[in-house]
Amino acid sequence: MVDILFLCDFEEGHVIPTFKIAANLRASGLKVAYMGIPDARKFIESNGFEAYPILEEFYPPGYVKQMRELKKIHSPVNNNKYYLSIVNGSLDEVIYKTRPKIILSSMFIALESLLIHYKYKIPQIIYHTALPYNPSRTLAELTIENCYQNFIDLSGETPTAVLSFISKYNTGIKNLMEMTDPLKNMHQWMLCPPQLCDQAQVIGARDQYIGPCIRQSTPEEADATLKMAAQAGDKKIIFASMGTQMLAYQEKSIQFFFLMLQCMKHEAMTGYHLILSVGTQANLDALGSLPSNVSCFTWVSQIEILKKASLAITHGGLGSIKECLFYGVPMIVIPMGRDQTDNARRVVKQNLGYTLEITTITPEVLASQIEDITNNPGLSQSVQAMKNIFHSAETQQKEISLVSELLADK
Repeated sequence: MVDILFLCDFEEGHVIPTFKIAANLRASGLKVAYMGIPDARKFIESNGFEAYPILEEFYPPGYVKQMRELKKIHSPVNNNKYYLSIVNGSLDEVIYKTRPKIILSSMFIALESLLIHYKYKIPQIIYHTALPYNPSRTLAELTIENCYQNFIDLSGETPTAVLSFISKYNTGIKNLMEMTDPLKNMHQWMLCPPQLCDQAQVIGARDQYIGPCIRQSTPEEADATLKMAAQAGDKKIIFASMGTQMLAYQEKSIQFFFLMLQCMKHEAMTGYHLILSVGTQANLDALGSLPSNVSCFTWVSQIEILKKASLAITHGGLGSIKECLFYGVPMIVIPMGRDQTDNARRVVKQNLGYTLEITTITPEVLASQIEDITNNPGLSQSVQAMKNIFHSAETQQKEISLVSELLADK
């Protein structure tokens, strides 16, 4: 039996910030666990939490890697079959074994959350790991929009089966809007302080913006990173990475890596050392001979290297931006897709860094931007101010009091 059960999707960037919440709740005396597809299990357990695999029939081990290589994470057949399996009780074993008091579910799997609500009647909190793309929408409204999209993407007999299933538990439903009413009443957590959002952001009655949720590294990560950083000597460290989803935009990532290598040959870069993380799928030999002021790795502990970096060059995923700000590191954001362009805009608007387009960058422009940003006292002050906000929000541990209130209401 557990107090809190996390229902996560397969994206590492969406799971990582939950580890800080889980650790804080566990330290407060609550028992926590996770459930997710098999590919998520090893990652979760390596961070010290119990994980229950679900939906193995549709998402066997290795599925996510295979689909990323094909640049197609979900297949319509699997989507339809797996929703039908939830309707038919595929989660029963884990739910009845753990008997959670509260489930924390990712906004990206909102339809699953809705089905769980109707079937098991367990209180849920929806957590958000992407900033609102529309400041006029509350977090609950964004969750409902995502649920609608999940439903619209269904085909064949699945939409009818889902509606029939929900109608069995709520005979008064007349339309899709009423179907999603329970999501309006669920608490919604944004895993980021509100100061990074657009100023006009509407905040709903059940919306909570908590800390940045930066996970703690392991001693092994710290030791490995110390050795990596030592290669820089007394030079300023530039850390560059295109995130955990590089296979989704592989060609642009490779283009960026070669641009960085050319940039580091520039005369202006003699006082800098580049730590380049290219991902576990990359072929280091394909990069050729590296300049003396470049160290290249398939994996780097981002949270550890940022403690020593003077600048980060990133794709602009929210997780990377939060980690840069938490450690007071200015950034150059080179968006690759998804929500990254909006995040880059926010970074520039709040004077926390610069942004460049991969299609127009030259090594000379990149070198010039690096020099400018690392010698910009106004920008450094803005980054430091946001760092202070992030640290203050993190130390509040709002998730503990919020969960305590929900448990007291049960």
